[in-house]
Amino acid sequence: MLRCAECGHSYRRIVTKNDVLWGCAYRNSGKTDCTFYTIREEDVCQAFINTLNKLRSSREQILIPLIERLEAMQSKVNGTALKIGAIDKEIAVISRQSLVITELLNQGILEPSDFTAQSNELTQKIFDLRMKRRQILTINQTDDMLNAFREISDMLEDMETEMTDYDEDIIRAVIENAVVISDTELRIHLHGGLTVTEYLPKYYSRRCRRQ
Repeated sequence: MLRCAECGHSYRRIVTKNDVLWGCAYRNSGKTDCTFYTIREEDVCQAFINTLNKLRSSREQILIPLIERLEAMQSKVNGTALKIGAIDKEIAVISRQSLVITELLNQGILEPSDFTAQSNELTQKIFDLRMKRRQILTINQTDDMLNAFREISDMLEDMETEMTDYDEDIIRAVIENAVVISDTELRIHLHGGLTVTEYLPKYYSRRCRRQ
């Protein structure tokens, strides 16, 4: 679940005499020269737990309104296939019109100035239709996002209390991956597309205080 912000490769577990750390697998093997940030497994687990608990406590303020907005967007695109089909037919008709005026120009029937005016108008119509088509398809892609947020929301609702112990199944159901920005910063990506940032205690400063 952990990835390097610089080279994009996954992190690997490093067991030492005094601790369990995670570091970039490629940097550790000499395959990249990215910055070798190591983070403690204990701190990563706690960061994931903190993220889950924050989501749970702010579920009514963040997740529920987000789900409602996505549901509203989804309701606007009922019959998407029919709308896209109609737009494609309009584009095809206008494209044929463009061919016709081009042929009229070539035959000397249409003046160049008239051709330019009509061609620009048809080009703008096609552009507007393609934009409309793109918007409909983009909104329709919210289905997977909406389903992911619903699953997360339901899971958090079923949690009667805050998470105190790391639960791998729940964590993986909510969190897709985490990018290690530095040895004190994690950018956590949730299923559905939300991103949150968690800050870790600096490993070396904590180790020094123990001595």
